[in-house]
Amino acid sequence: MSIVLWHLHFWDRLHHNVVYMSTTRSGRPVESRLKNSKEWTKHSSIRRAAAALDISTASISACINQHQASACGYEFRLATPDILSGEEWRCLDLPALLQEKATRKGR
Repeated sequence: MSIVLWHLHFWDRLHHNVVYMSTTRSGRPVESRLKNSKEWTKHSSIRRAAAALDISTASISACINQHQASACGYEFRLATPDILSGEEWRCLDLPALLQEKATRKGR
């Protein structure tokens, strides 16, 4: 690959990453607490938690993925999603749904 093509590819990927990360991915909410504390603090994303607590995103991710127990004296976990008023959760019978879809398709 020539240096010009590499340069164009690099800037195209960089632009894609900046646009993609800033517009389509807001991050998953996480919670943090001092080790052995009872109160969890909610953060809108791993990046926000890292900035607020001055901890690397890699360390927080390792805690969430259970590769390490804590980072810089903090424990981390994914936050449970907030349930909106009027929102209803139901059990899904996936085999029955797939069977119904297959039956409809066969008509």
